[in-house]
Amino acid sequence: MATKEQKLKNTLVATWVSRGADPVKASRKADHIVEKMKSDASKTIQESED
Repeated sequence: MATKEQKLKNTLVATWVSRGADPVKASRKADHIVEKMKSDASKTIQESED
């Protein structure tokens, strides 16, 4: 079962590749975006707990 992060990454990569992007670069970029979203989300959770 794919996680939400994996599904999001797969969707981003598929979209960029269909527009002619390099699959390796698209995959790295998607990884970066997903990691940034996770870190932003954890910051938001910490702020709401304060």
